Amino acid sequence: MRTTFAGGAGANFRLSLAHTCARLRRARRAWIVGLCAALGVVSLVGQTQAAAIFVMKVDGSDVRKVAQVEGYGGHGSPRFSHDDQRIVFDASTGGTNNSRVFVVNFDGSGLRQIGAHAMPDLSPDDKQVAYHNYGGQGQAGVYVQNLDGQGRVFLTEGGSPRWSPDGSQIAFTDWRTVKLLDLVQGEPRVLVDEPFEEYQIGFDWSPDGKRIAFRGKRNNQHELWIADTDGVSPKARVRLTADIGSHVAWAPDNKRLAISLDDKIQILDVVDANPPQPIPGQEGGSDDVAWSHDGKWIAFASSRAAPGRKQVAGKSQWKLQGMPRFGGGGAAAYSVAFTSDGQRAVLGNHTGKTPFEVWDFQTNSSRHYTSGAVFLALSPNDRTLATTGLDLKIDIVDLDSGDKQRTITIAGIVTALCFSRDGKRLLSPTLNRRVPVWNVETGKTVCAFNKHEGYVMRAVFSPDGKEAMSGGHDKKLRVWDSTTAVQRLEIDHPEVICAVAVTPDGRFALTGTGGELPKNALAMTMTRGTDNVLRMWDLSNGKLVRDMKGHSHAIFAIDVSPDGRFAVSGGWDGWIRVWDLQSGDEVAQSQGESSVMDVKFSPDGRRILVGGGNNRFAGEEVRWFPNERARLYQLVEEEADEDNK
Repeated sequence: MRTTFAGGAGANFRLSLAHTCARLRRARRAWIVGLCAALGVVSLVGQTQAAAIFVMKVDGSDVRKVAQVEGYGGHGSPRFSHDDQRIVFDASTGGTNNSRVFVVNFDGSGLRQIGAHAMPDLSPDDKQVAYHNYGGQGQAGVYVQNLDGQGRVFLTEGGSPRWSPDGSQIAFTDWRTVKLLDLVQGEPRVLVDEPFEEYQIGFDWSPDGKRIAFRGKRNNQHELWIADTDGVSPKARVRLTADIGSHVAWAPDNKRLAISLDDKIQILDVVDANPPQPIPGQEGGSDDVAWSHDGKWIAFASSRAAPGRKQVAGKSQWKLQGMPRFGGGGAAAYSVAFTSDGQRAVLGNHTGKTPFEVWDFQTNSSRHYTSGAVFLALSPNDRTLATTGLDLKIDIVDLDSGDKQRTITIAGIVTALCFSRDGKRLLSPTLNRRVPVWNVETGKTVCAFNKHEGYVMRAVFSPDGKEAMSGGHDKKLRVWDSTTAVQRLEIDHPEVICAVAVTPDGRFALTGTGGELPKNALAMTMTRGTDNVLRMWDLSNGKLVRDMKGHSHAIFAIDVSPDGRFAVSGGWDGWIRVWDLQSGDEVAQSQGESSVMDVKFSPDGRRILVGGGNNRFAGEEVRWFPNERARLYQLVEEEADEDNK
């Protein structure tokens, strides 16, 4: 299910600004407010120093700090789990793209980070979290993922998602009003037709699911609205006109709201006309209110003094758990691929004479085919396999039968293969500096890119298939039209590019650098480089986003998880390393004895397949490690380190 709306970067900026201004009010930083208004383009989420997340009883007693994350200045958007045992919230080190979502136990223990996002809300079964992504990495908008960080799915452009009590809908803002997204039908509808000058995040469903409370601004006045959600005869009314804070929260009794007014949490009756009543005993500025489902507690963000040590969420929350290894009949696997069901792997070899195999994970057995393969690529529908040896040809093979459908003759040794997402075209970078694009059905050339000035090591399609990216010995990443071969972008690197990948949203490219092949490239030895760095590039302008260091030899393989959250890199140093693409942090790693020739994420993003089996360092004797021909890992979450004293 995927629903999109108009809005884009400008609309996303309005949301960032609204979220920013809410936090500015909490801290009463008048001079920053003036600067924000004067410039009109300032995004300062997380810089207003809402010191921590607190809880208190509804009568104002038993106030205590629940979460204050070390290294994060701004805290906000708390939401209770439906069993009231946990609280999710966001925190930021400054700037919209530096927001993170955390979950912490109600007693303040067990703090852990679950994503690089903001404005979280838990599903009614507490197994999933909806959140807003500002677009620093991945498409901006509303996403849903499992609480363990897996299974990320884009829903819509917009922000501040709120799950309906029955879990069938998600309410969100498109920055001018509230919309309700039906999770079965995938169709949104507008809650209130009234246009607003400013729409505030942090609205809330009534516990019975029949109403939504939200704050909007009309005619330069802030108003608290109550709107019916049945969609039959929509009704909406203004309950309060006041400069309330960014979040409102329904009480479980359906009769009261908790709001922030004058930097205090106050209780407002939904029906009668009485003014809101502040909860006694509050200190500092308070906002971002949430009500527990048992009706006893209020969670909120505050700038009040927060005594005690700050909590530390473990930086490495993931580990690679080794699964079966496969030696099979070959001594090395220079390329690997998952089938779309994730139950089998296709393994290439180190010479074009040895046939490829399909490894069944369930039985830990393999099926041998007749076609040889050094490099291979599996089409998205699992039916077609492209293979190449070192013999100036590409075989198109039926995966089920093993029969060759056609052979494509090519004027150069192929160094990699890549299908377009629709399976109709094939990229084949070569050592003769050309990158042909082939029509798989006819075997004819669509176009051929010829701007490289050295061996081309890798080439990949963009997710939409409109462009291709290639890199190699001329130390340049080149981005070009995959139907006309016209170059759009050229990015310089300090050393040879050995690996290239692209994120699922097509916004970023990843490159791996390192040593280089000798003049006798068929020997497949590799000199040791000094710049063995994984880099992330913005494909809109060619600017470097970040570099990720850790490998000590050439990065020969890269893949990105299907949800765009992680990248895995494999090097000739024998290491595979998993990286958080939002932060650039290395989150997991594993070392083998053989060099890594290929890495692939499984379709569900939970496993990583590694091809290897030998070392071929320049000037050294070739060493074989057949038990590492193919390694399989599970990417699992570890318990985070914590310091809650």
